[in-house]
Amino acid sequence: MSIAKPAETSVLEKVTAFGSLIGSGTAGGLLGGLVGLGAHGSSIMVPVMKSMANYSHAVATGTASVAVVSTGIAGCIGFASAGLVDPAKLAFGKVDVVTAGFVGVGAAIGARYGSLITGKVSPILLRKSFGVVQIVLAPLVLAKPMYDSYVKAEKEKAEAEAAKVKKMARRGSVVEWGGTYTNAYKQTERFFDLLRTSPPIGLAAGAIFGTLGVGGGAIIAPCLGLLTDLDHATVLGTTLAAMLPASVMSALAHARAGYVCLPGAVPLVIATAVGAYAGSQLAVELPEEVTKPLFAAVIFGLGVRRFRSPPV
Repeated sequence: MSIAKPAETSVLEKVTAFGSLIGSGTAGGLLGGLVGLGAHGSSIMVPVMKSMANYSHAVATGTASVAVVSTGIAGCIGFASAGLVDPAKLAFGKVDVVTAGFVGVGAAIGARYGSLITGKVSPILLRKSFGVVQIVLAPLVLAKPMYDSYVKAEKEKAEAEAAKVKKMARRGSVVEWGGTYTNAYKQTERFFDLLRTSPPIGLAAGAIFGTLGVGGGAIIAPCLGLLTDLDHATVLGTTLAAMLPASVMSALAHARAGYVCLPGAVPLVIATAVGAYAGSQLAVELPEEVTKPLFAAVIFGLGVRRFRSPPV
């Protein structure tokens, strides 16, 4: 494993570069924690490192990949510390470990096969197709609350009917046993729902990550919001957790290739960790009426950017 070395610079240039690393790292981490998309903080960090710190594109991207890992870790800590711990469901605050695990396994498999597609399909077509998917998903994220309200109303109606039946039922051990059985059934049903929805989401995200190198979280978060009953903050925390293994693998690959500048990575990692933790706390504190439109706007903007991206 080789480490890239920064070019010789004056004291003023070093101070300017250091300030740019701290500023861009904090901003990138804040964005990643706030919208649950750690890798997209690179869109802030990479251009700043290239223009202000005089890094090459490869070194800027590799160094930013290390910061993406710190964004994921600090963001997960922030979301996990923002709620109750339920060991039975493996839920830590706003991070659903079971869902993250299922998605992560699917992503690992998808990334493996996605990398095989890279040389066989036009990268421009892949990028534009992914952009279209994001453009379509963004408004659906905003429409989901209306659908949830309808489902909730129907569920409350069904529960009211069930309550009437229960009043006529005989009280005692049989009813208590029935309640215990129902709870166990609900837990089992939730497990199989996760098994049915989470791995395919991971497969799609992993395939995109494997072909384009970015974008896995931009698929995971909207799909979790649409296909599961997780609240928005838990969707963001779970997405960061699910993409953490892929982020680590990406950073290691860049480091092995010699594209990580250690002197630049250290302040960048510290700054992104602070920003990501603050962003995750903000995402939990703000109402969903604020965070969901913000998230949808980011997804839509990324989709438009990818769809309109010129040939490289």
